[in-house]
Amino acid sequence: FYTGGMISLSKDNKSLFCNFNNNEINIIDLETYKLKQTISPESGEIASFCLSDDNNKLAISLISLQMLH
Repeated sequence: FYTGGMISLSKDNKSLFCNFNNNEINIIDLETYKLKQTISPESGEIASFCLSDDNNKLAISLISLQMLH
């Protein structure tokens, strides 16, 4: 579920967000160590991502310079 690159920890320390093959972001439950959700942009490779302070929004930038939210 992780191949290197960016990771982000939720503010409550219960979820880990990690880049997988630059094509998707996996959200891992750190209490069960199971995959909770996968987020995949419709097109393009992920350059970076950022989780909001309240854990309610995830901003994703693509190598093609598109921004998703």
